[in-house]
Amino acid sequence: MISLAKACCCVSVERSIASHLRLALEAAEGVSKLGLDNHFAAYLAQQAVEQIVLALALSEAIHVPRAQHHQLDWIVRQLPETNAARNILANLTWVEAYATTYRYPRPSGAM
Repeated sequence: MISLAKACCCVSVERSIASHLRLALEAAEGVSKLGLDNHFAAYLAQQAVEQIVLALALSEAIHVPRAQHHQLDWIVRQLPETNAARNILANLTWVEAYATTYRYPRPSGAM
């Protein structure tokens, strides 16, 4: 028999995974609406990949410290090699630069 605490934990993990996937979908829809010539679309694409990676990490019971949420390459390397999405996502981790690098003006004021 599963304890109530364990059952609640599983529901919480499942809800978190579902929430990450909903956020990924919303970000992808935003990319579609903005178009590829908008720099915010690149940020939203990064966010979509990040949310998918975080959902997969949760599904594999991998703890990702909050400070490493933008470290997509690190998170993907934590996924088991048997995870079917691991290699595909490894090819998308370059978008992590858009999490912060291209969101803010440079110290010189340039965009």
